[in-house]
Amino acid sequence: MILRVPDGYSLNISQCINVTEGKITGTLKSHDCHVFMQDLLALTFCGKLDKDVYEALVELSVFFKYLCFKSLNVAILEKLE
Repeated sequence: MILRVPDGYSLNISQCINVTEGKITGTLKSHDCHVFMQDLLALTFCGKLDKDVYEALVELSVFFKYLCFKSLNVAILEKLE
């Protein structure tokens, strides 16, 4: 599977993931961890988990995405609470 992202978006992730062993090795930078939690975590388990578990994982990813917005919306923060 090939994932295409803008140049420099998740540069270090490709160097730290061993696809054949299914392991993350090395040191991920803070931004790489945010990209993984917000965008890649749900994609990783798509079709591999029960529907209820997968939906909870997607909600967790969306939670992290909203939490890390550049400008926060009070209504969204209240909903997340």
